[in-house]
Amino acid sequence: MRCFFLLAVACAVLFFASGAASGAEPVVPPKPLTVATVNGVALTLRDIEDALLRKEGADLVEEWVHSQLQQLDFTKLKDDDTVLTIGFNKIGRRELADALLRKGAGKVRDEMINIRLVEQAIAAAGIVVGQAEFDATWERMKLKFEEQQAKSGENARIDFVNYLSVKEKMTPELFRAQPGFRMLAGLQALVHQRAKDEWDDDDLRAWFAAHRERWRQTEGVKLSLIAIPFQREPGPGGTPTVTAAERERLMSVMDALHRQIAAKELPFGQVWALYARGYDTDVAPGGRAGWVDRAGKRADPKARVLGVDLLNAAWAVERFPMLLPPMAAGDWGIELAQVEAHRPLKEPVYEDLRAAIKADRIDDSLEQRTEALLKTLRHDAKIEYASLPDIINGKR
Repeated sequence: MRCFFLLAVACAVLFFASGAASGAEPVVPPKPLTVATVNGVALTLRDIEDALLRKEGADLVEEWVHSQLQQLDFTKLKDDDTVLTIGFNKIGRRELADALLRKGAGKVRDEMINIRLVEQAIAAAGIVVGQAEFDATWERMKLKFEEQQAKSGENARIDFVNYLSVKEKMTPELFRAQPGFRMLAGLQALVHQRAKDEWDDDDLRAWFAAHRERWRQTEGVKLSLIAIPFQREPGPGGTPTVTAAERERLMSVMDALHRQIAAKELPFGQVWALYARGYDTDVAPGGRAGWVDRAGKRADPKARVLGVDLLNAAWAVERFPMLLPPMAAGDWGIELAQVEAHRPLKEPVYEDLRAAIKADRIDDSLEQRTEALLKTLRHDAKIEYASLPDIINGKR
């Protein structure tokens, strides 16, 4: 697709250039604007523009076109409808589709066959795939992505939504609207329906006892957090050191932020986005640190442990939400937190969790189950293949 697109751009540019050359009246270019001189030689704004266009122009145009094409409903276009106009060149639906068919029709046909098979199977099973099923599949994908991120050991992490934006060039809403995602949601719902009676009550109780920690609710305090580290200077022997002046400077900054939030001049989440977004990669958008135990540990075991003074103050809070004053976290920096809630230690009760326990047990092998079920659906189906090359080349 990229080669096809760039070729079209190149053709359009050449066509436009040749047309411009034949015009009767030459265009007088504007006087160049000098942005610098190097040993008396001018560096103009046009020089900067040309360098940027050579370096990044094609990528920028491609990104824009990609975003526009995603919004098109191709099912409503006729073959001769124009999809893209570049200069004097027009690319129609038929022309674009022919280029794509020759590139990857076989793979897409198999994907579409899978989608049809799953649609037929869930309809036969009486399953209605709705918002709850889509949300469940989304959460499973997000959890798997986060687990893979944690295993990678990388310090700089990207959240699932940003990953989709960079990797798939899609918003969450657009990704969830894709036929492949909706097929997966239906297939997972079908797996759950078929597996729900695999175990009797005794077997499920035994599995619950072996995995009890999954459902034990630990004691915790829910925090939103703005945390900024100290700047360090070389000390004796070159060791990075936090000076008293730096402690005073940063505390003064955090005091000012605290006053703004307390006076409702700025909301907590906006202050986090403006001043602390890049300092703690384990804080979710808006500064949400989530549940923290009495030792200062968060859900991710690799996350920085929070300061003792902050924890003592957070556990003493009785009304929510409660904004705490900024507090030093040892030699790391200063933390400004808002306490959102407390929760007590709670032991899981099988009778209260039976449905969730069964669902979790299925989810433990969901990937293998979905692959096996799709293979079964394909094996049991009557699929008749026509010759793609003959059809694409116009033969019947």
